[in-house]
Amino acid sequence: VHHLDWRHRFAVITDAIAQTGPDIVCLQELQFSTDTRRHHAGEVQKTMHTLGYECLCDAPPHDRNPALGVGVFAKRSVFSVEDTVRLDLGARVEDACDNA
Repeated sequence: VHHLDWRHRFAVITDAIAQTGPDIVCLQELQFSTDTRRHHAGEVQKTMHTLGYECLCDAPPHDRNPALGVGVFAKRSVFSVEDTVRLDLGARVEDACDNA
């Protein structure tokens, strides 16, 4: 099942980003894992930096391994990242439900 292999999928994604050159790229379900065979977020961050993007990636605060996070990448030639704020919307929703 070649098309499900991470290396193949990532090459297709990288080629599309390099060809189109978007100012902002958003990727979901990036794997953050203590198992390096399953940790793709670091590879994505390095590759996107090489393509000229600043990474705004963060692993979710879950105890799952691998944890699935998101990555927002801003083209450095267009944007200057001055500050970031981490919002745990899952925790906020849980708190709101518990207090309802």
